Amino acid sequence: MRKSAAFFCLLLGIGCGLWAAQAVPEGTKTIKIVPDPVFGQGVAWDTIFNPSLDKSLAFLPDGSFFRGSQREGKIYKFDPSGKLSKSFGRQGQGPGDLHGIMALDTLDGTLLVVYGGRRLSLFDLDGNFQNSLPVSGTIWDMAALRNGKIALVREISAGSDPKWFKGRYSVFILDVESGAEKEIASFDYAVPRGEFFIRITRFDRYPRLAKTGSNTLLLAYPASPEVLLYSLDAGKRGSFPLSLEPVKFTWDVLSFVMDFEHDAKGREIMTLNKNKVALPEYLPYHLGIAGDSEGRIAVFENGLAHMTHDVSFRLYAQNGRLLSINKIDPGEFELVQPQRFRNGYAYSWLTKKGGDGSFVFGRWKTGL
Repeated sequence: MRKSAAFFCLLLGIGCGLWAAQAVPEGTKTIKIVPDPVFGQGVAWDTIFNPSLDKSLAFLPDGSFFRGSQREGKIYKFDPSGKLSKSFGRQGQGPGDLHGIMALDTLDGTLLVVYGGRRLSLFDLDGNFQNSLPVSGTIWDMAALRNGKIALVREISAGSDPKWFKGRYSVFILDVESGAEKEIASFDYAVPRGEFFIRITRFDRYPRLAKTGSNTLLLAYPASPEVLLYSLDAGKRGSFPLSLEPVKFTWDVLSFVMDFEHDAKGREIMTLNKNKVALPEYLPYHLGIAGDSEGRIAVFENGLAHMTHDVSFRLYAQNGRLLSINKIDPGEFELVQPQRFRNGYAYSWLTKKGGDGSFVFGRWKTGL
């Protein structure tokens, strides 16, 4: 399969942030991507999945995991070594069918929760359909908690305004048995309309959910320099600041991101309409968080504010203490943001620089 521009954007899908001076460990740790040669061996990853679309990933305690294929409307289960063990599901809109799989997670060690097609579908871990629940609004992120509770990020439009796109992100807890919902956080936003509104997915500001350790839910809104912590029973446990300063979203940053240096036609069109382009006032403080099995928190940053494509992240303890600053050395592979950290490994899609465009789902040791 040939590499597409969309896949390249996926690999570089990191947020921007300019980190203010703070007390940090000396030096930056470099993590070189050296894939585990045994993991996922023999799986036709580029036949089953599309890395631009298929970002869902759910682990079980023993290290086995599920992935969803939007193209096929199926869920695939792999053992801890990445060997395919089974698949289930089918494309469709009926009960038990799957459509537009966006997110997966496991609930209470007995259920697989699948979000797609504006509904949640519940399966047992052998792939037998149990139930489905409709959800309203646009769902951006999901994390299964416990005791039948699921955290969801929902976007709600705030109505029409000739000058602004306005809306609200609501983070709420859904009880899969009763269908009852409880809001735990909300974030209002307003983005100027203009005649040309440039939406760059790397700068999307929707709140991110992640879990770390065995009992903590993380919530981070890229328009705010703060990480919120909740228990898996949805009680707020605290927060910590990231000590970040806002960075203006300038024309120079847009030019770098859209690669006007190599896209003469795009540069010409945008320059002619420069005064009509509506940009957000500031870059996101970050665009992505992840937890690991040791209870730590990775906050992804990117050098786009400094005109570089470096991929890096900072690792925090749950009390907000900065543990390390880390930069990914892709080696022979394209730049990539790790999708998940688990038991000393990072997991992500991989494709080789200058290769034939084929890809695999791989893991490599972080040394963290």
